[in-house]
Amino acid sequence: MAKPTSRAEAALDELCGTYGYCLPVEKAEALLAEMPADAEAFVDAVLLGEGLDPTLIDKQQRHELVEVVRDWLFDAGRGRGTKSGLP
Repeated sequence: MAKPTSRAEAALDELCGTYGYCLPVEKAEALLAEMPADAEAFVDAVLLGEGLDPTLIDKQQRHELVEVVRDWLFDAGRGRGTKSGLP
């Protein structure tokens, strides 16, 4: 697997490698091209891309997924996204 070139790619990599939510390339590219406005919407887009209903995902797991995305993309200057130096 190639090293991520953006925070969004890093978030997708972690969602795939740690949680098993691995979007096909074309769906990942579409998500990266039209970034959701917040962590919840990003997770919804990943789950929908996997063919899952976001409302049926276990609440604890959903919380974990949202926290991963928040840490990479919506970290307010304090999370892994900022520390990574990735755009």
